[in-house]
Amino acid sequence: MNGAALRQITEMTVNNTRIGQLKWTFTNGIQAYLLDSIDDQLEGEVYFVQVGANDGQMADPVSKYIKCSKWRGLLFEPVASHFAKLEEFYQGTERAVLINGACGPKSETLKFFEIDQASAVPEPWMRGLSSFDRHTIRKHFKSEEEFEKYVVEKTIPVRSLDDYFTEYNQTRCDVLLIDTEGFELSVLSGFDIDKYHPAVIMMEHQHLGRELFDKCVEDMRAKGYIPAIAYFDTLFFDPHVFGEYSVRLLEPFQSRTYSNW
Repeated sequence: MNGAALRQITEMTVNNTRIGQLKWTFTNGIQAYLLDSIDDQLEGEVYFVQVGANDGQMADPVSKYIKCSKWRGLLFEPVASHFAKLEEFYQGTERAVLINGACGPKSETLKFFEIDQASAVPEPWMRGLSSFDRHTIRKHFKSEEEFEKYVVEKTIPVRSLDDYFTEYNQTRCDVLLIDTEGFELSVLSGFDIDKYHPAVIMMEHQHLGRELFDKCVEDMRAKGYIPAIAYFDTLFFDPHVFGEYSVRLLEPFQSRTYSNW
């Protein structure tokens, strides 16, 4: 997506025109603008890490670059059924290293909640739900009884991204994506941002709560990033990589005005 197209979305959003219908449009617009920009700048030679890759298809912001450009990196998915679909989707794509594992602040084992894939969940999209945070999954169900009917509790191992980087000899990260249903800051705490300093860090914010999120934004600004806050996700970008034009273009999204709060 080019700047003119995103600017049109921005102007419509700032004027509060059809904000409900636009929530997905401007989220996807911000993603496309920043990811297209870094893809162009690096001529497709982008190194990425995706934590919470699901099946590679459900609302996935990077699969097209992995499939059609030259992006290479690590994809993490702890849920076995999702991981099997992820392997099938990326079969033959050698640039994508798929890891059936979870990321966190350190090496440990934690309780993990995921949907029983054999059950008939109330809504099809619920099959993608999983989290280390019980409350994050529980709030999607009408009752405790319904939650226990569809959700399975497991204990799984967790390792830091820094550990995985060492094991897989990943020495560069241009784009980091984290979608872990409320566990995003824990994943980020196990990653040396100062060492790798990705051009873009995209993370889901809707389960964090305002206080935690505001502290995250403050910390990321201190590390040189500017937030582009969309509906469910925030993209922190390095202004030195994207330039003054992008900073001005995305300025309306530096506050929570258009998020889901």
